[in-house]
Amino acid sequence: MITDERQYFVRLRVVAMVVLILTVGINLLPPDMTLLMVVENGPVEMLSAVGLLGAAFWLFCRVGHDASGQPISAGILVLLLGLRELDFHARFTTMGVFKTKYYISPAVPAGEKAIVSFIMICILIIAVRFLMHNFSKFVLALRLRQPAAMAILAAIGYGLLGKVLDSLSSPLEPIITLFSSNPKLFLRTAEECIEFGAPICILLALYYSSGLYRPKSPIATEKT
Repeated sequence: MITDERQYFVRLRVVAMVVLILTVGINLLPPDMTLLMVVENGPVEMLSAVGLLGAAFWLFCRVGHDASGQPISAGILVLLLGLRELDFHARFTTMGVFKTKYYISPAVPAGEKAIVSFIMICILIIAVRFLMHNFSKFVLALRLRQPAAMAILAAIGYGLLGKVLDSLSSPLEPIITLFSSNPKLFLRTAEECIEFGAPICILLALYYSSGLYRPKSPIATEKT
């Protein structure tokens, strides 16, 4: 194993340890303090949002060094993730815009639906174009075990795992009761802490793909 490959795997393990320590440590606090840490707009969620907004700013700063337009698209998508973490859309809409109920509910004004639908379509177009332009490059980078790609894969994994815990919270509660008296709070804490791993890995990927990272030796590639 080459030195640089060891280094980026060590950093990913450190992120995993931070997530684990946060999850266990916060759950060991008194229930009131635990809830305070993971409540909506609480410290853990705010850290995730700050990490995502910082990553978006970093991407926008790259615009002058990359004429492809990809940093702008990536920056917009990461910025939207950060705003979503802050429930920014809830300040301007009748209810959450990421559920089907929003678009079929008579309680939502037609004008609001039209504006939100237009914005969501624009976001979808940006995301699809970004994926079409970068997916094959990303897969190749993964095959070559490039550090930035591995960090992005880890970020996707943390995000998906957090969503899985959220959607499967009810089925998991009987298992959690074996070691926690408050399974709902335990799962909520685990979800928020795991999702915090995503912005850390995105920032790590930006570091690897920036001029700040100087590999000590070339990373081995697959033979073709």
